[in-house]
Amino acid sequence: MKDIKVMSVSLFSTSMQFISHSAEYEQCLFQTGDFSDRQRDICHDVLSGLRPDDVLILTAASVLSMKDLEGTALREECQRLCQVYGPLWLDAYYTGQRDEPAYMARILPELSCTLEGLADYLQVEAMKHVNQGGIHDFLSISYIQVKAQGWIADALWEAMPKRVPLYENEVMTGDEESNILPFPPVH
Repeated sequence: MKDIKVMSVSLFSTSMQFISHSAEYEQCLFQTGDFSDRQRDICHDVLSGLRPDDVLILTAASVLSMKDLEGTALREECQRLCQVYGPLWLDAYYTGQRDEPAYMARILPELSCTLEGLADYLQVEAMKHVNQGGIHDFLSISYIQVKAQGWIADALWEAMPKRVPLYENEVMTGDEESNILPFPPVH
């Protein structure tokens, strides 16, 4: 459990680097009353301005930082998402590989379904917190944006060439239609 806490803090702080209104967004996470129109706009702008993989990581790490969501199915799902996607996302971030076809080919195939599932959890939890102002606002906005990012991830996957080199030194044989994947080169 301690490892997921450390990872979620690392994921949260790293993903916040992509946000122009990071202080205002972070304040929204701990808002007890209803969001102001400005806070709603900031949350929508922040999440809509990110890539689908960034939205997944930021939303999951944000949920893990919220005390009101302890013990919920949403929190458990966000822990799982941080464990599954966190190491891959952090590695791609720190090695500068986030825009590389190999990273995108690894993360995009399941990202749409993963975001759809997260959106379902967010929606259910938002309904449970309908009278709790800030938390309901955050969950509702996150639901809308995560759902939209799922559609974007699906469109990105559909537009992506289906066969890209999976390894740094992999040589394309010209038989991209083959269902045989070569092993990584041995050095």
